[in-house]
Amino acid sequence: MRGMLVSLVVVAGIVMAGCCSQLGTCTGPGPCPVPSAKAGATGGEVVPAPGVLTKDIHFAFDSYELTPAAKSILEAWVEYLQDHPCEKLLIEGHCDERGSTQYNMALGEKRANAAKVYLVSRGIDAERISTVSYGEERPLCTEHNEACWAQNRRDHLEAIKK
Repeated sequence: MRGMLVSLVVVAGIVMAGCCSQLGTCTGPGPCPVPSAKAGATGGEVVPAPGVLTKDIHFAFDSYELTPAAKSILEAWVEYLQDHPCEKLLIEGHCDERGSTQYNMALGEKRANAAKVYLVSRGIDAERISTVSYGEERPLCTEHNEACWAQNRRDHLEAIKK
C-alpha cells in the first residue's frame, strides 16, 4: 500500500513539473500563449492578456480596500490563471502624487498585496504572484486634478510566462 502511494506521489510530481519546461512548452491544461518581447519585473516575459484582464483596478483616495469593480476584474484573473497554469502574475501597486514618497510606496505595496490576498483566497497559489510598489513614480496621468489622480490610484496586473 505504501509503495503504491509513493508511486502515485512521484507520478503526480512528474505531471505537475511537466507543466512548463525550460524551453517554454506547455503540457498542462490550457494554452500557454506566445509571450511578447517585453520583459516582466519577475524576469519572465509579459504575456498579453485579453479583454477585462487589460483593465487596472482602482482605489479610493488613501485606501487599499478592494471595490466590487476591482473584485470583478480579479475574478476574471482567477479564471485566467486557473486556465493558464504556465503563467505567473505581477501586481504593480500605484498611487497618486499626494503624500510623501515613503507613504505612497507603502500604500502601493498594500494595494498590490490586497489584490494578491484576494487571488490567494480564491485558490491561486501565492508562489505564482509577485507584487511591487511604484508609489507615485509611474503615473498614467500627470495633470494635477482629481480626475487624473483617480487614474493613478491603481493596481496594474500582468501575466508573466514562467
